[in-house]
Amino acid sequence: MTSKQRKIIEENFHIKLTDEDIVHHIDLDKKNNDISNLWLTDKKTHWQVHSNCYKIMVILLKQALDKEKVIFDNGEYKFRSHLKSHMKKYMEK
Repeated sequence: MTSKQRKIIEENFHIKLTDEDIVHHIDLDKKNNDISNLWLTDKKTHWQVHSNCYKIMVILLKQALDKEKVIFDNGEYKFRSHLKSHMKKYMEK
């Protein structure tokens, strides 16, 4: 079964993707299949992109913890209560 994002790439670029082709969601939202949010790559590069995302996430999390914008509570990272309403819409994506 072909995923929706793969069909979009195939139709827009008139190509047939192989098993080695990966369609990456730039904003990391798998529901956002707008062509401007899709990037065609290979498995190795796709893994490198996600590895890079993880490294950035760790840096941002450390900064947020240092500024006490995020807390670690009972095995979970959480936004401090005064930020919850501000971040709720963003986190629902």
